[in-house]
Amino acid sequence: MAAYNEINIVAVGSFNPAIFQPEWFREHDILPQEEIDAAVEADSQRVVVTNDVTSIVFDSVRLDVQQERWSLGTNRPDWKKDLGPITASVFKLLLHTPIHTVGFNYVAHRRPESPLTAEQIVDRWAPLDELATLVGTPVAAGGTVRCDWEGYRVTVQVEKSVRLKGGIFVGQNYEMPKKVNNAAGFVALLETDWLKVIQRAEQLLKNICELK
Repeated sequence: MAAYNEINIVAVGSFNPAIFQPEWFREHDILPQEEIDAAVEADSQRVVVTNDVTSIVFDSVRLDVQQERWSLGTNRPDWKKDLGPITASVFKLLLHTPIHTVGFNYVAHRRPESPLTAEQIVDRWAPLDELATLVGTPVAAGGTVRCDWEGYRVTVQVEKSVRLKGGIFVGQNYEMPKKVNNAAGFVALLETDWLKVIQRAEQLLKNICELK
């Protein structure tokens, strides 16, 4: 495995998990039929729908809903641009849903795109080995930064990957605590910012792995 990405959209508010059944997505033509069939017809436990929690593993995306948290994610690079429009399509049908916080997450396990090793790149961005040795051994240091970018609160983590041998883990979270107080505001934010955030996250990932 040369790389692994996981991208998800998270909304915090008040939700009714029982609404989000596979047939609801079929009825409103939100996902392709084969995506819904893959969840419904699978022999494994890919669909859980209750009043308290819903979890559906479609073929290319995963939905997780609790009463205070809604999330749609994918680990397929060819679906990353679609994630925003799919989410917008869901909440255009639920415009009065209370939503007060939105987060976009981009998690990557990536091999270095430079002559340097993963350890050397992590040490370049987070030179904390000396501090880590005060704690114990073996040393596994990383770094976290929190900044503001275009209205978002951004948290970025950089460390050696435990999933990909010789790889780097870069976790990015873009949280928008303002401009959203219901589903209508959430939809508007998705339509203006989703691709912009994805482009920003991918450029930042490239810069970190290439030491730029």
